[in-house]
Amino acid sequence: QTGKNVGDDLAQGKVTLPLIQAMSASNEADRRLIRDAIKQGGRSALQEIERIVKETGALDYVKQRAGVEAEAAKAEITAIPNSNYKECLINLCEFAVARSH
Repeated sequence: QTGKNVGDDLAQGKVTLPLIQAMSASNEADRRLIRDAIKQGGRSALQEIERIVKETGALDYVKQRAGVEAEAAKAEITAIPNSNYKECLINLCEFAVARSH
């Protein structure tokens, strides 16, 4: 687990891949809601945004993309000689995909 609370990034006005994906897969009203929440920061629209993220499958998309990127990173790591450092890099790739909030 990362120890992050759901909505921390939104409260700070940070744009994240789940929000980007939710916006690209949602209707104009939902896109506007997400855009406004990012601009304003805070958590006032968190429940509604969580609904949009869930309905659009944004978290599944992000998990899939993370898996693709982790596999690409691990493929690049194969050129590094075996060592504790290489094992840590591989573990980091796997952790990044398996982690939860």
